[in-house]
Amino acid sequence: YRALRGPVPLSRAQEVLGRVLPSLEVDIVRVAERSPAAGRAVRDLDLRARTGATLLAVQRDGRVETVPGPDYQVRAGDELVLAGSPREVAAAARVFDAPAAGGEAGKSA
Repeated sequence: YRALRGPVPLSRAQEVLGRVLPSLEVDIVRVAERSPAAGRAVRDLDLRARTGATLLAVQRDGRVETVPGPDYQVRAGDELVLAGSPREVAAAARVFDAPAAGGEAGKSA
């Protein structure tokens, strides 16, 4: 009921989430300039199936898109709010890295 009355302060939300979901990690990842994920739709990234992480929001040009839909295109420089276990979030972060010399980011999960 409290959630329906208005926003919960972030510190309180973090405290509750920490108690209820102790293994949940929420992190912000920036999409690298040369990331193979840049310019692709959320649907095409298949992030949840590939890594287990969930994309909660995207910050771009000072605006926030919460729970972006499947057609939302990720761009270089976007800041993504990801949630999952530490391992899932780390795997998702690699999807948005630039490719290493001789390799391609985003191919392994």
